[in-house]
Amino acid sequence: MAYGTQVRNDLRAPALELRKAIPQVYEGYRQLHDSALAAGALDAKTKELIALAIAVSKECDGCIAAHARGRASPAASDRLVFTIAPARRPVMGR
Repeated sequence: MAYGTQVRNDLRAPALELRKAIPQVYEGYRQLHDSALAAGALDAKTKELIALAIAVSKECDGCIAAHARGRASPAASDRLVFTIAPARRPVMGR
C-alpha cells in the first residue's frame, strides 16, 4: 500500500468521528475548501498545486496525501507535482 493511501486510511476513522461530533464545523470547512479551490483568477489545478506545496512546506502528511490525491482530478502531470517537494528545501532550509 502506498504511504499516501495508508495516511488517508489511518485518518478516515478519526475524521468520521469528528464529522459526527461537529457536523456544522465540517460543513463550514467543506464549503471553505470548495470555494477556495474553485476556478477563479487561478484555475483549480493551480490552486490544488499551491495547496500541495503548502502541505509539503508544513510537513503535514494528511494534507499532502489529500492534496496529492486531489491533484489527480485537475490532471496535473507527475513531473509537475514532483517539482514541489525539492522546491521546499531552499525555502524551509532543510
